[in-house]
Amino acid sequence: MFAIGRAGVMSAYDALTGTPAWSVQLPLEYLFSSPPAAANGIVYTNGAGSGGEIYAIDENTGAVLAHQVNMNGDHSSP
Repeated sequence: MFAIGRAGVMSAYDALTGTPAWSVQLPLEYLFSSPPAAANGIVYTNGAGSGGEIYAIDENTGAVLAHQVNMNGDHSSP
């Protein structure tokens, strides 16, 4: 399971036990109102605040694989 707080801390949890797996502060934006979406080993989310950014995060490690500017990514799950 994946969750993200409004300040951009994304966390992963074991779906069976709830045990935390990793946590990472996403860079560049300061407002995160979009739920994450996971597919094929990558978690995606949008951030806003100083423009907008879409992020791709490794599902297993929490490493930010890529990010790209988009126009205001608030309230929109990728």
